[in-house]
Amino acid sequence: MRRLMLAALLILAPAAAVAGDRYPRQDIRFGLRAAPDSFAAVAEALESRPCDPANPVGLTLALPKAWAASPDWPAFDAAVAAAREGRARLCVTTALPDGPEDEATLAYLATLSDHAGEWADALGLSLRRSELSETLQADPDRLALTLKRLTASLRGESDALILVGDIAEEDLPLLAPLYERDLRAYVEGYASEAAGPAGEPSEEVVRSLEMRHLGAPLLLHLPRVEKPIAAQLLVLASASRGVTYTDVAAGDPASVWEGLVRLRSLLSPRRA
Repeated sequence: MRRLMLAALLILAPAAAVAGDRYPRQDIRFGLRAAPDSFAAVAEALESRPCDPANPVGLTLALPKAWAASPDWPAFDAAVAAAREGRARLCVTTALPDGPEDEATLAYLATLSDHAGEWADALGLSLRRSELSETLQADPDRLALTLKRLTASLRGESDALILVGDIAEEDLPLLAPLYERDLRAYVEGYASEAAGPAGEPSEEVVRSLEMRHLGAPLLLHLPRVEKPIAAQLLVLASASRGVTYTDVAAGDPASVWEGLVRLRSLLSPRRA
Protein backbone atom coordinates (compact mmCIF):
# COMPACT_ATOMS: atom_id res chain seq x y z
CA MET A 1 0.00 0.00 0.00
CA ARG A 2 2.75 2.49 0.96
CA ARG A 3 4.65 1.74 -2.24
CA LEU A 4 1.54 2.39 -4.32
CA MET A 5 0.91 5.65 -2.45
CA LEU A 6 4.45 6.81 -3.11
CA ALA A 7 4.16 5.97 -6.80
CA ALA A 8 0.94 7.96 -7.01
CA LEU A 9 2.47 11.01 -5.37
CA LEU A 10 5.53 10.98 -7.61
CA ILE A 11 3.60 11.09 -10.88
CA LEU A 12 0.76 13.45 -10.03
CA ALA A 13 0.25 16.30 -12.47
CA PRO A 14 -0.51 19.73 -10.98
CA ALA A 15 -4.20 20.15 -10.33
CA ALA A 16 -6.08 23.07 -11.78
CA ALA A 17 -6.51 26.03 -9.46
CA VAL A 18 -9.81 26.08 -7.63
CA ALA A 19 -12.23 28.91 -8.04
CA GLY A 20 -11.74 31.41 -5.25
CA ASP A 21 -10.01 30.65 -1.96
CA ARG A 22 -12.58 28.43 -0.28
CA TYR A 23 -10.45 25.29 -0.57
CA PRO A 24 -6.71 24.60 -0.33
CA ARG A 25 -4.88 23.52 -3.42
CA GLN A 26 -4.46 19.74 -3.63
CA ASP A 27 -2.44 17.90 -6.24
CA ILE A 28 -4.78 14.93 -5.96
CA ARG A 29 -8.48 15.34 -5.33
CA PHE A 30 -10.80 12.45 -4.55
CA GLY A 31 -14.07 11.91 -2.78
CA LEU A 32 -17.35 10.11 -2.33
CA ARG A 33 -20.13 10.27 -4.94
CA ALA A 34 -23.63 10.20 -3.47
CA ALA A 35 -27.07 9.96 -5.08
CA PRO A 36 -30.13 11.50 -3.38
CA ASP A 37 -31.17 8.23 -1.73
CA SER A 38 -27.95 8.26 0.32
CA PHE A 39 -27.88 11.97 1.26
CA ALA A 40 -29.03 11.27 4.84
CA ALA A 41 -26.44 8.53 5.37
CA VAL A 42 -23.71 10.77 3.97
CA ALA A 43 -24.74 13.62 6.28
CA GLU A 44 -24.42 11.31 9.28
CA ALA A 45 -21.00 10.16 8.09
CA LEU A 46 -19.72 13.71 7.70
CA GLU A 47 -21.05 14.68 11.10
CA SER A 48 -19.20 11.81 12.78
CA ARG A 49 -16.02 12.24 10.74
CA PRO A 50 -15.55 15.76 9.36
CA CYS A 51 -12.63 16.64 7.09
CA ASP A 52 -9.43 18.41 7.92
CA PRO A 53 -10.17 21.80 6.30
CA ALA A 54 -6.52 22.06 5.24
CA ASN A 55 -6.76 18.76 3.36
CA PRO A 56 -10.43 17.93 2.64
CA VAL A 57 -12.05 14.91 1.03
CA GLY A 58 -14.45 15.60 -1.82
CA LEU A 59 -18.17 14.99 -1.85
CA THR A 60 -20.06 14.81 -5.15
CA LEU A 61 -23.82 15.15 -4.95
CA ALA A 62 -24.96 13.40 -8.13
CA LEU A 63 -28.48 14.35 -9.22
CA PRO A 64 -30.15 12.00 -11.73
CA LYS A 65 -32.76 12.96 -14.30
CA ALA A 66 -35.72 11.77 -12.20
CA TRP A 67 -34.63 13.94 -9.26
CA ALA A 68 -34.00 16.94 -11.49
CA ALA A 69 -37.51 16.59 -12.90
CA SER A 70 -38.98 16.70 -9.37
CA PRO A 71 -36.35 18.20 -7.08
CA ASP A 72 -36.45 17.89 -3.30
CA TRP A 73 -34.75 21.17 -2.42
CA PRO A 74 -34.93 20.78 1.38
CA ALA A 75 -33.09 17.44 1.15
CA PHE A 76 -30.53 18.95 -1.20
CA ASP A 77 -30.03 21.97 1.06
CA ALA A 78 -29.46 19.63 4.01
CA ALA A 79 -26.82 17.72 2.04
CA VAL A 80 -25.06 20.95 1.06
CA ALA A 81 -25.15 22.08 4.71
CA ALA A 82 -23.67 18.72 5.78
CA ALA A 83 -20.84 19.18 3.27
CA ARG A 84 -20.20 22.68 4.53
CA GLU A 85 -20.24 21.71 8.20
CA GLY A 86 -18.14 18.62 7.51
CA ARG A 87 -15.65 20.73 5.55
CA ALA A 88 -15.94 18.50 2.48
CA ARG A 89 -14.90 19.78 -0.93
CA LEU A 90 -18.28 19.97 -2.64
CA CYS A 91 -19.07 19.11 -6.24
CA VAL A 92 -22.60 18.93 -7.62
CA THR A 93 -23.40 17.17 -10.89
CA THR A 94 -26.82 17.05 -12.47
CA ALA A 95 -28.64 15.48 -15.35
CA LEU A 96 -31.16 17.58 -17.27
CA PRO A 97 -34.83 17.40 -16.27
CA ASP A 98 -36.09 18.25 -19.77
CA GLY A 99 -34.64 18.91 -23.22
CA PRO A 100 -31.43 20.96 -23.39
CA GLU A 101 -33.19 23.81 -25.18
CA ASP A 102 -36.23 23.96 -22.88
CA GLU A 103 -36.68 27.05 -20.73
CA ALA A 104 -37.67 24.79 -17.82
CA THR A 105 -34.22 23.20 -17.98
CA LEU A 106 -32.50 26.59 -17.80
CA ALA A 107 -34.70 27.59 -14.85
CA TYR A 108 -33.84 24.37 -13.00
CA LEU A 109 -30.10 24.90 -13.51
CA ALA A 110 -30.31 28.48 -12.26
CA THR A 111 -32.19 27.35 -9.17
CA LEU A 112 -29.64 24.58 -8.56
CA SER A 113 -26.83 27.12 -8.75
CA ASP A 114 -28.59 29.27 -6.16
CA HIS A 115 -29.05 26.32 -3.80
CA ALA A 116 -25.47 25.06 -4.19
CA GLY A 117 -24.35 28.41 -2.89
CA GLU A 118 -20.86 29.67 -2.39
CA TRP A 119 -19.62 26.36 -0.99
CA ALA A 120 -19.52 24.49 -4.33
CA ASP A 121 -16.06 23.91 -5.73
CA ALA A 122 -17.45 22.53 -9.01
CA LEU A 123 -20.82 22.32 -10.75
CA GLY A 124 -21.18 19.64 -13.39
CA LEU A 125 -23.62 19.29 -16.26
CA SER A 126 -24.29 15.69 -17.28
CA LEU A 127 -25.43 15.92 -20.88
CA ARG A 128 -25.96 12.65 -22.72
CA ARG A 129 -25.65 12.51 -26.50
CA SER A 130 -28.99 10.70 -26.60
CA GLU A 131 -30.64 13.86 -25.21
CA LEU A 132 -29.57 15.89 -28.23
CA SER A 133 -31.81 15.88 -31.26
CA GLU A 134 -30.32 14.95 -34.62
CA THR A 135 -30.90 18.54 -35.73
CA LEU A 136 -28.93 19.87 -32.77
CA GLN A 137 -26.10 17.40 -33.30
CA ALA A 138 -25.83 18.38 -36.96
CA ASP A 139 -25.61 22.13 -36.24
CA PRO A 140 -22.41 23.07 -34.29
CA ASP A 141 -23.43 26.74 -34.05
CA ARG A 142 -26.77 25.89 -32.49
CA LEU A 143 -25.19 23.26 -30.23
CA ALA A 144 -22.53 25.72 -29.04
CA LEU A 145 -25.20 28.32 -28.25
CA THR A 146 -27.27 25.72 -26.39
CA LEU A 147 -24.29 24.65 -24.31
CA LYS A 148 -23.43 28.27 -23.54
CA ARG A 149 -26.97 28.90 -22.28
CA LEU A 150 -26.93 25.73 -20.16
CA THR A 151 -23.57 26.47 -18.55
CA ALA A 152 -24.43 30.15 -18.00
CA SER A 153 -27.59 29.11 -16.14
CA LEU A 154 -25.68 26.57 -14.06
CA ARG A 155 -22.91 29.02 -13.25
CA GLY A 156 -25.22 31.76 -12.03
CA GLU A 157 -23.29 33.91 -9.56
CA SER A 158 -21.10 31.02 -8.41
CA ASP A 159 -17.31 30.98 -8.69
CA ALA A 160 -17.36 27.19 -9.05
CA LEU A 161 -15.63 25.38 -11.88
CA ILE A 162 -18.10 24.38 -14.60
CA LEU A 163 -17.68 20.79 -15.77
CA VAL A 164 -19.35 19.13 -18.75
CA GLY A 165 -19.85 15.38 -18.86
CA ASP A 166 -20.15 12.59 -19.09
CA ILE A 167 -17.65 12.54 -21.94
CA ALA A 168 -17.22 9.23 -23.75
CA GLU A 169 -15.23 8.39 -26.86
CA GLU A 170 -18.31 8.62 -29.07
CA ASP A 171 -18.86 12.22 -27.91
CA LEU A 172 -15.48 13.50 -29.08
CA PRO A 173 -16.48 14.17 -32.73
CA LEU A 174 -19.43 16.19 -31.44
CA LEU A 175 -17.19 18.27 -29.18
CA ALA A 176 -14.45 18.93 -31.73
CA PRO A 177 -16.14 21.76 -33.70
CA LEU A 178 -17.22 23.47 -30.46
CA TYR A 179 -13.63 24.43 -29.68
CA GLU A 180 -13.73 26.65 -32.76
CA ARG A 181 -16.77 28.28 -31.17
CA ASP A 182 -15.15 29.29 -27.84
CA LEU A 183 -16.03 26.21 -25.77
CA ARG A 184 -13.02 26.89 -23.55
CA ALA A 185 -14.47 30.31 -22.64
CA TYR A 186 -17.45 28.85 -20.77
CA VAL A 187 -16.37 25.34 -19.77
CA GLU A 188 -13.48 24.90 -17.32
CA GLY A 189 -13.39 21.11 -17.10
CA TYR A 190 -15.01 17.79 -17.88
CA ALA A 191 -16.32 14.62 -16.28
CA SER A 192 -16.16 11.07 -17.57
CA GLU A 193 -17.03 7.57 -16.43
CA ALA A 194 -14.14 5.20 -15.76
CA ALA A 195 -13.53 3.00 -18.78
CA GLY A 196 -12.59 -0.09 -16.76
CA PRO A 197 -13.28 -1.75 -13.40
CA ALA A 198 -9.84 -0.80 -12.07
CA GLY A 199 -10.51 2.89 -12.57
CA GLU A 200 -8.87 3.25 -15.96
CA PRO A 201 -9.82 6.39 -17.89
CA SER A 202 -10.46 6.23 -21.61
CA GLU A 203 -7.10 6.93 -23.21
CA GLU A 204 -8.82 8.47 -26.23
CA VAL A 205 -10.85 10.86 -24.05
CA VAL A 206 -7.77 11.91 -22.08
CA ARG A 207 -5.70 12.37 -25.25
CA SER A 208 -8.38 14.43 -26.99
CA LEU A 209 -9.01 16.73 -24.02
CA GLU A 210 -5.31 17.29 -23.47
CA MET A 211 -4.92 18.20 -27.12
CA ARG A 212 -7.91 20.55 -27.29
CA HIS A 213 -8.12 21.91 -23.73
CA LEU A 214 -4.75 21.50 -22.06
CA GLY A 215 -4.84 21.85 -18.29
CA ALA A 216 -8.60 21.41 -17.93
CA PRO A 217 -9.49 19.17 -14.98
CA LEU A 218 -11.13 15.82 -15.72
CA LEU A 219 -13.33 14.39 -12.97
CA LEU A 220 -13.31 10.61 -13.34
CA HIS A 221 -16.34 8.83 -11.88
CA LEU A 222 -14.96 5.58 -10.44
CA PRO A 223 -17.04 2.38 -10.15
CA ARG A 224 -19.24 1.57 -7.16
CA VAL A 225 -17.52 -0.24 -4.30
CA GLU A 226 -18.68 -1.89 -1.10
CA LYS A 227 -15.53 -1.77 1.06
CA PRO A 228 -13.32 1.13 2.16
CA ILE A 229 -10.17 -0.66 1.01
CA ALA A 230 -11.63 -1.01 -2.49
CA ALA A 231 -12.28 2.74 -2.63
CA GLN A 232 -8.74 3.48 -1.45
CA LEU A 233 -7.20 1.15 -4.02
CA LEU A 234 -9.30 2.57 -6.86
CA VAL A 235 -8.27 6.13 -5.98
CA LEU A 236 -4.60 5.19 -5.84
CA ALA A 237 -4.77 3.09 -9.01
CA SER A 238 -6.30 6.03 -10.88
CA ALA A 239 -3.64 8.37 -9.51
CA SER A 240 -0.94 5.98 -10.68
CA ARG A 241 -2.34 6.48 -14.19
CA GLY A 242 -2.12 10.26 -13.85
CA VAL A 243 -5.79 10.86 -12.97
CA THR A 244 -5.83 13.39 -10.14
CA TYR A 245 -9.55 14.16 -9.77
CA THR A 246 -11.90 11.28 -8.91
CA ASP A 247 -15.01 10.31 -7.01
CA VAL A 248 -16.29 6.87 -6.10
CA ALA A 249 -19.80 5.57 -5.42
CA ALA A 250 -20.35 3.38 -2.37
CA GLY A 251 -22.75 0.71 -1.24
CA ASP A 252 -21.97 1.70 2.35
CA PRO A 253 -21.35 5.47 2.27
CA ALA A 254 -20.39 5.74 5.96
CA SER A 255 -17.59 3.17 5.90
CA VAL A 256 -16.27 4.29 2.52
CA TRP A 257 -16.26 7.91 3.66
CA GLU A 258 -14.26 6.86 6.73
CA GLY A 259 -11.78 5.03 4.48
CA LEU A 260 -11.36 8.03 2.18
CA VAL A 261 -10.82 10.40 5.12
CA ARG A 262 -8.19 8.00 6.47
CA LEU A 263 -6.44 7.86 3.08
CA ARG A 264 -6.59 11.63 2.76
CA SER A 265 -4.82 12.00 6.11
CA LEU A 266 -1.88 9.98 4.73
CA LEU A 267 -1.46 12.21 1.67
CA SER A 268 -0.23 15.76 1.91
CA PRO A 269 -2.12 18.36 -0.13
CA ARG A 270 0.91 19.18 -2.26
CA ARG A 271 3.68 17.11 -3.75
CA ALA A 272 6.98 17.08 -1.88
